Parts: sequence; C-alpha cells; structure tokens
Amino acid sequence: DANMATILRAPSQEVQVQVTDAKASEQEQEQQASQPWELGPLVAETNACFLRPLAFFVSWNGVLTLVYKGFPEPLRSLKQAINTNIASIPRENPGSRWPKTSLGALREGSRLTPAQLARLTAICREESGRFQTPQSPKSQAVLVDQLEVVFYECRCLERALTRHVLPLAPVCDPCDPSPEEAARVAGVVGEADAPDYWFHASRDGSREAHYRGNALGVTLVHTLAAFSGRTQQQLPFTHTLVHAPSAIERAAAAAAAAVAATASA
Repeated sequence: DANMATILRAPSQEVQVQVTDAKASEQEQEQQASQPWELGPLVAETNACFLRPLAFFVSWNGVLTLVYKGFPEPLRSLKQAINTNIASIPRENPGSRWPKTSLGALREGSRLTPAQLARLTAICREESGRFQTPQSPKSQAVLVDQLEVVFYECRCLERALTRHVLPLAPVCDPCDPSPEEAARVAGVVGEADAPDYWFHASRDGSREAHYRGNALGVTLVHTLAAFSGRTQQQLPFTHTLVHAPSAIERAAAAAAAAVAATASA
C-alpha cells in the first residue's frame, strides 16, 4: 500500500507558503493577539512580489516539498523587520527560513530506505526540469499580494482559531531573489547530494501526526489556490500550487503520482 506519502490538506484544500513561523507558549500567544495590528503597517509597506519555483525536494524527515528560488527582497526585508520590531515573537523556526510549500509527509511508522530516497530524488529532479523551461519565469511565478496571520490548532492549518488577512502594497516588485539569497536556497537543495543525506531524510519526526495533531501556534503565510476538482479526485494525496492549471500543477501532479508508485513498490 502507499504508506509513504500522505496528504497535508488545509482548509478549502489550500496550501501555504510560510513566511515566518513561531512556537509560542500560552502566555506568548496572548501577547500575540494584537500582532495582526502591529504587523499591518509593516506588511502594508511591503510591495507585492513573486515567488518562483526552483525544485521539488525531499527535505529532512522525508517531507516532500516544493522549494522556491529564494525570498525576493520585499519578503526578505519584511521578515527582517518583523524580527527586529516585534519583540514578543519567539525566534523563527528553521523551516521558514527558506521558502517552500510542504506537499506531503511520511505516514506514522514509515521510514525512507536509501533506495526509496534515491528514487524519490531522481523523480524530483526530473519533474523539477519543468521549472527550467524558457516560459517558467512568467507562467509559473506565484504572485504574493497578501499574507495571512493564522492562529492554528494544528501545523497543517486544517484547524485554525483565527485568520487575519493583511494586504501588501499594490505596487508589484518583479525582481528575482538576490544572488546571495538564491545561493543560500540552492545550498539547502544541494544537501541532497551529500553521501550521508539519507541520515537526515530518514530521521524520526515530522510524520502525519506532527502536522495533524493538536498544536497551538501562530504563523504568517501566503495562501495558494486549490487544486482543480479533477486533480483532487485523481490524486488525493497532493495539492495544487497555482491559481489556474499550469506547468507547476502538472509537475506537482506527476511528482505526487510518482511518489505513490514508489511507495507501493
């Protein structure tokens, strides 16, 4: 059976690009209740921008992700401003320091074998080639024109206490990430080439219960549109990544189908 990949379905079959995330105590969460209003001016001064996909990637703990080329300058500056100006926010978790969408996690009790990791990595690289076509910069870019502060009850955001939408400035900055930012993210993806990467990809933790189990926290995300109904019916273990059918959606669907085939092999 396909016990390796599982859906991480969010409200209305949406998925998120995490901008920043923090684990907070109950006292800290009370302090954070006013943060949407503190965040508002910072977000409103941030220009809308684009996230551009880089690669499908098997990250630590075997989590299947879509990685973007890096945070463009407006989002990078916003993250820095949040960390500098809002003292009550706990230190940012490592997972939101590079831009990605988590697509699926291992089921409880599952662990990638070296052979499975090699096959998944090959699949991810093959499907990621779709992002390197001449049309990819325009057809696959994700417009980030608003963010959401989400006080959640579980990490996959299936259950949320409150959501607060914060629009970005209407002026759109089409710039790519800086060379330094792009190199930093490429370095994360490049870890898969290390001989001992299986040790990280097969680590315990970040299984289905990690995302769906009870966990209070707050996160700042950009919410992406839902899969088309047909794709959800045929591939109920993955998500769409864009507002309309595109090369990203087709690549995500193909990658997810390949993951299921690998898991059942």
